[in-house]
Amino acid sequence: MRSEVARLRGSPWSTRGFDRLLRAASAIRRCSSRSRERSWPRTGRGSGECRLNWATTLTAVAMILRSNLPLLRKSAANARVLDIGGWYQPFNLATHVIDLCPYVTRRCHEAVDPEDVERFAADTWVVADVCAPPWPYPDKFFDFVLCSHLLEDVRDPIAVCREINRVGKAGYIETPSRLREIFSKDRLFSLLLLRGSMPEVGFYHHRWFVEAAGTHLKFTAKTTALLQDRRQYLTRRDIGRKLTEEESGLGLFWTDAFTFEEVFCDLRVDYAAFRHRALAQLSTH
Repeated sequence: MRSEVARLRGSPWSTRGFDRLLRAASAIRRCSSRSRERSWPRTGRGSGECRLNWATTLTAVAMILRSNLPLLRKSAANARVLDIGGWYQPFNLATHVIDLCPYVTRRCHEAVDPEDVERFAADTWVVADVCAPPWPYPDKFFDFVLCSHLLEDVRDPIAVCREINRVGKAGYIETPSRLREIFSKDRLFSLLLLRGSMPEVGFYHHRWFVEAAGTHLKFTAKTTALLQDRRQYLTRRDIGRKLTEEESGLGLFWTDAFTFEEVFCDLRVDYAAFRHRALAQLSTH
């Protein structure tokens, strides 16, 4: 890093030009942050546990793979549907919701499917911590279970997956892809680092990387070690573009059951190995 600073400051546009570029990078980051952030009280689409923080400003995500929404709506039509963590941007076609926050405070004006009329009501809304099973439903009670942008947030995704399998006959799970979680969208990444501002890589508040192989989900702990080595994450400069919708999200439609596991590994080795594989795959596109 010091050598890069010396090289930049020794160039013909050093001093005033260098400072001007840093100011420009800062302005771009501020504008980008304002356009993509919303103030809301938690760290995920819905809440599975007590992690409210009304003073925190976070990037809100309800659904990345919008192309899956038509099939999701079709699957939910005329079915008994559970929306897990549906307080923020609820799924109107759900007949039941389980979330830490109460029904009366739901963000109904930001529904995932605003064209649909709400099917759930106060008496089908359960206030509970989804990481503390069992949920108050019989086995295979629901025809369809939606769990969108929650598993990457909660402290115990294994417990949540176990309950999803127990209460549901089929469903849809969505999280950010592991690739998206190691990718920084910020432009002028290196200049921002020189300025002393670490750009956001993925979603900083998420606890888990999620990967899928068929109907098998793998959860790997996402820790601050990710940012301690440049060989463990990707930037726009690395791939020359933004990620596509398909690359950014993981979407799994399942029937009968799905399997899952927590991966235990040397995280530094695993993080670097995944970046290497991801970069090689992206370079072929």
